[in-house]
Amino acid sequence: MPAGKPSQSNAMMYTMIMFVALFFIAGTCAVLFYTSSENYKAQANDLTGKISSLASEKEQRELSKSVGKRKGKETYFSMMSGYIDELTSAVTGEMTDETTLSARVNDAKEQINKMMEQLGQDAGTSFGPEGAALLATISSLKSELDTARAKQQKSESMLADLQDDYDVSLESFRLEEDRLIEEKNHYQKQTDEVQADYDDLAEEHRKSADDQIKSYMAKLEAAQATLKQKGQQIQQLQADLSDTGGSLKDAIAKLEAIKPRPDIEVAAYRPDAGVVSVDMQTDTVFLDIGSNDHVYIGLTFSIYDKNTPVPEDGIGKAQVEVFGVTETVSAARIVQSSKKNPIVPDDMAVNLIWDKMSSNSFVVAGQFDFDGNGKIDHDGREKIIDLIKRWGGKVTTDLNIDTDFVILGYKPEMLSRPTMTDLERDPMLEDKYAKYQKKDRYYNNILSRAGTFSVPVFNQDRFLFLIGYETLASKSSPF
Repeated sequence: MPAGKPSQSNAMMYTMIMFVALFFIAGTCAVLFYTSSENYKAQANDLTGKISSLASEKEQRELSKSVGKRKGKETYFSMMSGYIDELTSAVTGEMTDETTLSARVNDAKEQINKMMEQLGQDAGTSFGPEGAALLATISSLKSELDTARAKQQKSESMLADLQDDYDVSLESFRLEEDRLIEEKNHYQKQTDEVQADYDDLAEEHRKSADDQIKSYMAKLEAAQATLKQKGQQIQQLQADLSDTGGSLKDAIAKLEAIKPRPDIEVAAYRPDAGVVSVDMQTDTVFLDIGSNDHVYIGLTFSIYDKNTPVPEDGIGKAQVEVFGVTETVSAARIVQSSKKNPIVPDDMAVNLIWDKMSSNSFVVAGQFDFDGNGKIDHDGREKIIDLIKRWGGKVTTDLNIDTDFVILGYKPEMLSRPTMTDLERDPMLEDKYAKYQKKDRYYNNILSRAGTFSVPVFNQDRFLFLIGYETLASKSSPF
């Protein structure tokens, strides 16, 4: 064998073996690759089918746009599922469980529709193709809530106004109730007195008939004797009165022939002060009297023209009220005045009650309408009396020569005498009738004695004008 050939043969053999081996390996790899490729292809087709069942390519693109950018490795479907969970939780207020998305959404819709059904007519529910439109319904409910709140505020305002009216009415009722209770106590006292008299009569009835007759006969004889004595005294007094009256008439006739009697009301119209100056910008007048003349804050005056007589009705050109006092001068605000006839210096200031030199004495009788509402005030007389006392006057019940003025109100209304039927219905009518008779007699007696003693008589209007209080009387009280 030639040199070098065995080595070449071995090399070729090795090469062939390696080629066969490599071919075998390549074939095996090709078979394996083909098998794997088919498997991958089948898996790819399977995944493609699954993806197509989830969404088309267009839907996948829209999904990526709707969901937005992915966070890390989170899938679009996972992100959408999370959004649906959040939306369901926002609607129901509850955390979602592990049920399907469809079940969660349906559960939320069922809760919404169930709630709308429960609200019924209380909610203006808006519906779409899939049921209640939640946002539209909420907007409608918000509008209705705002309307309800506005009505509630209006109702609360009306309630507050009604409460104020109720409080005022309650206070008026309380005052009237106090007055009625006082009147009831007064009548109760009278009832107790009547009951006591009845008990005394019942005790008399329990006595024997003979004792009663003897007692009544003795009382009758004593009364007849007293009556006879009084009759004789009255006859004597009438005779004396007749003689005195004749003498008085003769004396008055002689006196009037010599010098007429002065006007009995002159003292009422005598000026108490004069106007020093007037400040129309501040509605203030200054009077020539002060603390040395016992002037005090709150004193009122009527103002009359200088050098002219005071009108009989007492109506002045203005009314003033003192608000500042020095030793010799007083400042008073103008309560009422006339633009056509303003206050000027040297005008006269008059107050019927107040007198810097002395204290006047008054008698008040009758009924009064102090507030001018056309109805008799149950406390009108007391208000007149308080005005007199407020400005230093004195009030007495008996008219005599020391009385300076009489303030006479309306004549007391007379009640008709109650019948037996009336008394059975109201036993207190007899007592009321007696009281009204007493008031009527007092009124007539004061009027008669005022003429006898030549005491000036003023009605309510003239009295209020002459004290400068007529304007304030309808706005305030002297208490």
